[in-house]
Amino acid sequence: MYYLANSRTNDVVMFGPFKLFVTKRLLKKGDEAISIGGRALDVLITLVERAGEVISHKELIARVWPDITVEEANLRVHIAALRKVLGDGLEDADQIAQGR
Repeated sequence: MYYLANSRTNDVVMFGPFKLFVTKRLLKKGDEAISIGGRALDVLITLVERAGEVISHKELIARVWPDITVEEANLRVHIAALRKVLGDGLEDADQIAQGR
């Protein structure tokens, strides 16, 4: 379940034990800041903004790497990093589901 703490600015999104501070570009688990790369954070922000929707890999790539041509492998690397960071804190394995 996602909870927007401030829906006007969408500044804080809470899910599981995590808090995503969108404008600060900060992810916390409890009170601890989680180290996450910039592109992985961009992927996470995009997924959170479109929670409940199916987002194609092409849409994610266009959003995270605008005006740059990248391979799908780049996206897979950052999704894997998100799964590693989020995996221990979320009970639902499909929080970040792989689309085909």
